[in-house]
Amino acid sequence: MKTNVINEVREFFKDLSTDICVNDHLTDEDIENVIDNVTHEDAYDAIESLLNDNGVFESEGEIIYSTKAINFLAEHDASLNRSLKIAEEYGYTPSNLDSEILATLLYTEMLKEEFQGLRAEINDFFNELEYNEEEE
Repeated sequence: MKTNVINEVREFFKDLSTDICVNDHLTDEDIENVIDNVTHEDAYDAIESLLNDNGVFESEGEIIYSTKAINFLAEHDASLNRSLKIAEEYGYTPSNLDSEILATLLYTEMLKEEFQGLRAEINDFFNELEYNEEEE
């Protein structure tokens, strides 16, 4: 039965509207732990914490090659205001910045914001999952 529930969770994550492939970063044990030990209201926080602990947002958000970085910044932060503010928050100084770092910081922040926008959807799914388990 647990395998069926884990598969259901994986199917849900596969269909999430996000650039992060959640299934690639969570083990079956991680999912089982969330199902067994976390209330549905805290499911999002538990999953986000697992992803943060594994450095997922940073690794998925890495932009390499200066041309790609410059194009990304031109499209999403032409003035560089937002990316420079994020860099400052992380303790960067102008002397240790380049387009790849700025683009990576910005994209990482965008991934986090995108994932945070899924809070209600994730919690609702785990609420429904919990409700369905109680009925069985």
